Amino acid sequence: MPLATQPRTLPPFRFEPVRELPTGMATGLLVEHREAFADAVRFGPAWADACQPSQCAGSWLAERIERAAHTEALAPQTLRPIFVPAPDAALADPNAPLACSGAVARTPLLAQEFCIVFRDSAFAVAGGLIEKHVRSFRRRGFRVALDMRRSQATPLTQSLLLMIDTLRVHCDDLGEPDILEIVQAAREAGVCILGDCPKWRNVNELASIGIGFGFDLRADA
Repeated sequence: MPLATQPRTLPPFRFEPVRELPTGMATGLLVEHREAFADAVRFGPAWADACQPSQCAGSWLAERIERAAHTEALAPQTLRPIFVPAPDAALADPNAPLACSGAVARTPLLAQEFCIVFRDSAFAVAGGLIEKHVRSFRRRGFRVALDMRRSQATPLTQSLLLMIDTLRVHCDDLGEPDILEIVQAAREAGVCILGDCPKWRNVNELASIGIGFGFDLRADA
């Protein structure tokens, strides 16, 4: 059966490289969406039959995974994984893992080549169901990342750390003891730690505390 092709009406994604510290070698790709998912619930007659966030987040994420796969397939590289930011509602959508799996099946790539990035807010809202939701994606081959750049409300239990592939933090926050404690716990659990906006002059120091990869590296001012 021939592989589906990416609809020509949809714009290709922009990929940004994720670099290994301290070598600076590109090792992965981060998808930058051109449009955001509408997380707000809509009310009123005009939206009576519309798909609400909790119902359509999985389809939204699956469509972007498929588009990312087809875009990357146009110029195959060895930069893996491909990090795909996900809307908060996709974590609780019971149909999301299956929809994403079906999307990948229509492309030349495999599920394990993708790392789905959920914000801390999504994990915090999921509460006691976090591990169940994460496990549902992992069973289908996807890697899962936790983005803690804006908030750090998720209790990082040992069992949860063992299911998370990557932890994303902002390097400007590393002066806070709570962030350093989170980074240390993740490092001890073998989680890959991705630091946003590191400065080139600090890459050796960052690597020494467990931040092995960086995104959007900055030159010294």
